[in-house]
Amino acid sequence: MVIIAALLRPDLGGLASGLVPTIPDGSLLYVVGIVGGLGGTLALASYGYWVRDKGWRSSSWIPAMRLDAGLGYVVTGIFGIAVLVIGTELLFGTGRSIGDEAGLVNLSGPLGERFGTVVRWIFLAGLWAISFASVVGVWNGMSYLFADLVRTVRRIPEEEAGPHISEKSPAYRAFLVLLTFPTIPLIIFGQPVGLVLLWTALGAVFLPFLSLTLLWLLNSRCLEREFRNGLLSNAVLGISVLIFAVLGVQTVVGLL
Repeated sequence: MVIIAALLRPDLGGLASGLVPTIPDGSLLYVVGIVGGLGGTLALASYGYWVRDKGWRSSSWIPAMRLDAGLGYVVTGIFGIAVLVIGTELLFGTGRSIGDEAGLVNLSGPLGERFGTVVRWIFLAGLWAISFASVVGVWNGMSYLFADLVRTVRRIPEEEAGPHISEKSPAYRAFLVLLTFPTIPLIIFGQPVGLVLLWTALGAVFLPFLSLTLLWLLNSRCLEREFRNGLLSNAVLGISVLIFAVLGVQTVVGLL
């Protein structure tokens, strides 16, 4: 995606001006969808399970976790900018749309016309990799969350949690089935992009709750002082809550 965005040679001045936060009329759902699609969804809560699988159990692994999460967000941010550039250069003002079943595959044609077959296949390969990684991440993380929920409801102690939140547990596998097959009929609606947008927007609503939880937990006296939030971390979390509060107020005002 970054290669394709660079080949399109976007206007860097216009790109920089886009860093100023603005929400055009009627675009609130898209804004929230972008937030959700770029890391503000329920998948954030899955990180603890992946850390557990890696065996990062002691506080000595916290620097590695910070580096891991930080690099993940940097790469995700670069990817997000690249996708926005591609969409702007190939869709804005052209009358083309990615709202039907073909979705982003529609962009491969114009890319092939401008840069040749090799670039077209690079784009398609990148698109496949993104889709595959998203499915694997969400299916794995959400199933872990559900299995842990079942374990909690059954009052099974943390010390005995291992078999109950493993990939072989009945709850984990049941939720995999629930995620996979009931969603297939949604294809008949013919609006996969709209469904994805709705899912990411709903997932992004989780972000302020997560921010508030982290503000509470990471400033708790139960946590060692060296691992508590600093001023910058608290400010970022507070700003994220404030942004969603503003978006919520705008939505309510728009409905009145």
